[in-house]
Amino acid sequence: MAPTLRVVDLSYQKYYHNGNKVLQSLCNGILESLDLHGAFLGTTTLPPCFWRETNMVTFGFSRPHDYEEKYISKVLKTKLYQQSKLNGSFPSFGLSMMKQLSRFECCDAQHGPASRDYAVIDLFLDKSKQTIKTDVAVINPNLIHPLHGELPILPLSITNFQLLATSVNGSIPKQWCQLTKLIRLKLLALPMLRSTLPPCLGNVTGLIYIELNQLIGLTGEIPWFDQYGYNGWINLVNTRSFGSFGQIQNTDINIHETNLVGQALPVVFPVQCTLKTIILRNNPHLGGILSPSIRNCPLIEIKIESSGGRHGNFTGDLPQSICSICTLEKLRIEGPNGFNSASIKWFHNHCNVTQHVELCKSNNKSVPPVILESIRKNGLEKFQQDNWLCK
Repeated sequence: MAPTLRVVDLSYQKYYHNGNKVLQSLCNGILESLDLHGAFLGTTTLPPCFWRETNMVTFGFSRPHDYEEKYISKVLKTKLYQQSKLNGSFPSFGLSMMKQLSRFECCDAQHGPASRDYAVIDLFLDKSKQTIKTDVAVINPNLIHPLHGELPILPLSITNFQLLATSVNGSIPKQWCQLTKLIRLKLLALPMLRSTLPPCLGNVTGLIYIELNQLIGLTGEIPWFDQYGYNGWINLVNTRSFGSFGQIQNTDINIHETNLVGQALPVVFPVQCTLKTIILRNNPHLGGILSPSIRNCPLIEIKIESSGGRHGNFTGDLPQSICSICTLEKLRIEGPNGFNSASIKWFHNHCNVTQHVELCKSNNKSVPPVILESIRKNGLEKFQQDNWLCK
């Protein structure tokens, strides 16, 4: 490799070997961008010199998952997917040497080859083999990357941090509370993590996307307000964040499979709410009230789902005002949740898809075309079964 390389993109080359020698040769002290999404079909180890690339701005690694070669059997695809891992160890100084780092995405693709929702749960799971069992999730250990060490200290420049399906341990560093530029945080399937969510993370008020998923070792309360009781993650639903072309960014809350406690959502949704997605799934200790002011949000999707009584801590009514959110395309309230049974019955009687559409039309509000198009193609019953359920 040339010692002057600054930008390296090996994405989806699917080389039939690991990338150890390649990565070792890329350590040149001036590397700025390294894209290894889908690059190697063997377990690749990050060399110690990688962590000292002080000019690094973006880094990404994931397994190949879009196998198009028809001659590769499903068994071989499974084997290749399972062995395409990232190894190495976060050093004690974490990523702090990378003073310009903006984006760090590791280690799985958002969607695995056999799942639209999870990268690791039940993916190619062989029931006869040992699995990692928790009281919430079943994680296939063959899919966890051996990348290890403590959850890293991050540079103040970081805007996007995603860590998925690795063997990191320890707790969330309080240093993360200083990440004023962080706008996207995704932690998924970290079975060795044991941490309380630091209350001071409420100081990170620039977030527009949070996903905390399959983190059985994560406890604490969601910092909707900062330590002074003012700003906090409430800004996630209160701040209009603009992209490079001036368009308002989607804002999302996705919290799955955790042991977080307390109020799952803000007690009051602000008038200028920009929240587009709420997904809460199998969080046994989260709940509280769901405010009627949720109607202030231009929501596209609301999912509150549980299994085995693992999300039964909501109290009060499921707000009728949800039915008047005319941007809403998907509504699923399922499993034990704690909402007043009369309020759930009201939705059965007054807020099926047809009634929702008619209510919006009567208020001179447009209905999302995706609803009408899906009903036209697949029928009303199929749409309601897949996308509109309260029970």
